[in-house]
Amino acid sequence: MSIVYVRTNMSRKERFRISTKIIRVTHELFVRKESMAKEPSHINDIEKNYKFIDKRYEFLKQPKLLKKGKDFIDFEFIPSKSLFYKAEESLINKRFNDVLNDLSVVNEIINKFESEKVNTYKSRGFIELFDPESKFSDEVERGCIKDIPFDITSDNLVENQELELYLIDPEWFIRFSIETNYLKFRIIYSLAIRLQKVIKTLVSEDFEVVNIYDDLYIPTKWIEALNLDIKMFPRFIYYEVQFQKAHNYLYINYDNYDFSNLGNKYSSRSKKNRALVNEALDGLININDLEDNPKSSYNDLREELENIKNSRLFRFKEKLNKLRWLKQK
Repeated sequence: MSIVYVRTNMSRKERFRISTKIIRVTHELFVRKESMAKEPSHINDIEKNYKFIDKRYEFLKQPKLLKKGKDFIDFEFIPSKSLFYKAEESLINKRFNDVLNDLSVVNEIINKFESEKVNTYKSRGFIELFDPESKFSDEVERGCIKDIPFDITSDNLVENQELELYLIDPEWFIRFSIETNYLKFRIIYSLAIRLQKVIKTLVSEDFEVVNIYDDLYIPTKWIEALNLDIKMFPRFIYYEVQFQKAHNYLYINYDNYDFSNLGNKYSSRSKKNRALVNEALDGLININDLEDNPKSSYNDLREELENIKNSRLFRFKEKLNKLRWLKQK
């Protein structure tokens, strides 16, 4: 038996820490989720969630559960590609409709769950996990789903060689009612955060983006594909912050998010180039990485970036950053 891949999540609170390993036995591979906590309660939760999904939701395919031990659980290994990596590849090659098609598939999956109009703030479980200060409390009833795997995202939806979609990692499960649109929002929000640099370089009439907060942009058509109202996003982001804080050792201050430009749309490359210039001057983008990536669509910015590098302002800023670094040392 040999380990061919391992990943841990030490930023989580102890109870939720697990390692994920891909293990080879002779010519076979399997995936092992193993507890890193003193008590393996999270592993037991994964087994419980898996069996609930398997029994109740026939339209959600999962890898086979092979074995459950005291502090580990083994699953079938499925050669596959996650929807995140599919989206990344599609964006780099400017196949924008491919991403929209995958989003439509995920949207159809979520719509298969039974939905009902509910005021989530009537649930103690919801308030404790997502809004302990009742910051967004109201009396509105919205479309909600109960008893649902929470991480139906581009990372946990994978496509096998036969193009069949599987849900992996049933770690998080919501037993109370949660807003359907929040579940859909999480799909494009996680994608946008991880693919932000790619998104910013693709802005054009064919790829319009909308500002969410600070310097985060989401493609307009992604939002339209899931039929979401952007006015909901500050509330959903607050929910997301609370969920992450409940499970991870992270300091996230929601009040630091700047939503003053929420809804501003950009479809002009020249406008977005100015944003890229500012990032380059602040040392946030490795210009050499951008220029030397042959698979990317950044090549059309090379001339402008070269001009930035040769400018007096850039050289001054570069020297200033070095001095700051030396001072910190």
